[in-house]
Amino acid sequence: MNEFVIRSQSLNGFDEAVVELGGTPADFYQHLRLPSPERLRQQEFFDYRILIDLFNVAAQELDCPHFGYLVSQHKHPEKQFGILGLITSTSTDLHEAIGCFARFLKVHSKTGVSELYDDGEITQWSHTIHYPDQTGLLQVYFHAMGVGLKILKMLNTGGVRPTGLHFTFKESSQYSTLKRLVDLPITFSSGWNGMTFKRQDLLQPLANANLQRHADLEKEIEGVLSESKHDFILSMKTIIGRAIDIGDPSIDRVAVYLACNKRTLQRRLSRWDLNFKSLLDESRLFKAKHYLQYSNLSLVDISELLAYSDQSSFSRFFTQQTQFPPLKWRALHS
Repeated sequence: MNEFVIRSQSLNGFDEAVVELGGTPADFYQHLRLPSPERLRQQEFFDYRILIDLFNVAAQELDCPHFGYLVSQHKHPEKQFGILGLITSTSTDLHEAIGCFARFLKVHSKTGVSELYDDGEITQWSHTIHYPDQTGLLQVYFHAMGVGLKILKMLNTGGVRPTGLHFTFKESSQYSTLKRLVDLPITFSSGWNGMTFKRQDLLQPLANANLQRHADLEKEIEGVLSESKHDFILSMKTIIGRAIDIGDPSIDRVAVYLACNKRTLQRRLSRWDLNFKSLLDESRLFKAKHYLQYSNLSLVDISELLAYSDQSSFSRFFTQQTQFPPLKWRALHS
């Protein structure tokens, strides 16, 4: 099975969003030569590319630049996520609930990685889609953000809202409707995708908190989860990406994030026949392509953001990896 997959329930809300905009859902499945919605939903997982293509074609044909967000608003998280929704709703407070959702998201998606971490009085909830082809991901990121807001609304009886949303994509006048609908500050051309909160707000207790039920569900979900090579690679790339962001993507720094020493990390890598440098190169290339395609940053700035000592080192690396100099690659993919 393709490792970059998502559960079939992710299609929930697509048909409703298309109909709301005056379209016919079956037309989009036929246009992409996909199985019928009924057949797709009979599968436990399907290729993440299907979700990307459906959202992008619908957004274009129905002239709805925020289509992914619209789909999310037709979802019912308490029904869609099964055990993941239950363990989230029985948490003690919002911070623990979102943390559990992030921690166990791989039950639902083998492509997205969600993280919750505190930075002083601010808490960041990030979402990264580790799909090999990074083109055309805007709508699925809008969808992920909308699902996050729906989950927050489902859990939250006290009106806690994010302090802001973040997207790595460039701002466009086309997103004026999205801004109006979410009614939150949005930062485009950000270094990450996700939302921020006041940490204190997330310590609000949840009405359905149940310590015993939560503990039982946690044991159950951990029982069905076993770390695969794919899961380990996604986790490593996420942590390496964080290390790149602080300017120190060394194996020693990554080991600190994993609360182990360098030798232990090397043993874990060896277990899966992985090489740290290769993972670092893939993580840098992932970020480099995104900066080149979705920002106006100069090569000097990108080199610095990727923790290279100089621009020539970055340009040499990028050309070796893609067979194109950075600026030529940007021109081809803009």
